[in-house]
Amino acid sequence: MEKILKVANQEPPVPDTFPHVTNFGATEYIYEPSEWWTSGFFPGSIWALCERASKRELPVSFEELVKIARKWQSGMEKEQYNTETHDIGFMIMPSFQRDLDLTGSKPCGDVIIRAAESLLTRWNETIGCLRSWNTTSTKIYEFANKDTDFLVIIDNLMNLDLLYSATLLSGDPKYAAIATKHAETTLKYHIRPDNSTYHLIVYDPVTGKRKVGLTHQGYDHGSTWSRGQAWAIYGFATVYKYTKDPKFLDAAKRLAEYFMSRVENGVVYWDFDAPRPCVWDTSAATIACSGMLLLCQL
Repeated sequence: MEKILKVANQEPPVPDTFPHVTNFGATEYIYEPSEWWTSGFFPGSIWALCERASKRELPVSFEELVKIARKWQSGMEKEQYNTETHDIGFMIMPSFQRDLDLTGSKPCGDVIIRAAESLLTRWNETIGCLRSWNTTSTKIYEFANKDTDFLVIIDNLMNLDLLYSATLLSGDPKYAAIATKHAETTLKYHIRPDNSTYHLIVYDPVTGKRKVGLTHQGYDHGSTWSRGQAWAIYGFATVYKYTKDPKFLDAAKRLAEYFMSRVENGVVYWDFDAPRPCVWDTSAATIACSGMLLLCQL
């Protein structure tokens, strides 16, 4: 709490960059602009303190924390119109949804609906998915043409919460319908027979057919990037929360069982198949645990 507030109180009235990460061994944040995928997390952290303050006494009052949180989320508000990213849920939901939940702020509901509209611009009806990246490249491959390659990463499941919320707020079923269809397509093509996951699936945007399964952040195309597996656990659990369709609950459980079967001595490595020794990924562990906690609550 002290570190969050120390950083929050240092910044200008309307922040235009947001804490992202620290370098190895360092204590100072590296900052990124609002369009970066993690920029909504710091405002969300302040809202998490607000939620705590609504339930128990803290050194800083609920009202003061809300004031600080809204200062930070004001710098994210313009991202509701961003149509160049699939990560708009990450940008918007940690703060604007929590503000809505804790204070009933109607303007926050309006932001969520407009952000959902922006995300829908990335929808391909033939494929049944929302586009993740416009283009991407590594030392091994390059996909630079949106007209021939439609890229979908497992992480995209984490942004479906935005669409379900938009349906609840607006009464328009189209947002939830698209979220569920995206989840169904992901269920079909991202999960391997052994319940591990591909990070990236490339589709043909014209025919809708799956072209190839790859990785971008994992060890190799046949390996399991642990954070991607964790995104899938949490994502399918979230879809089940809204739809109550048992196939999504079953998927989340199978993915969680696979994840736990690959944990070695309590350690989650960055890729379950990368040669040892290799670095750990505490974020993958945290996301997976959060997803499994959600499963316990459903």
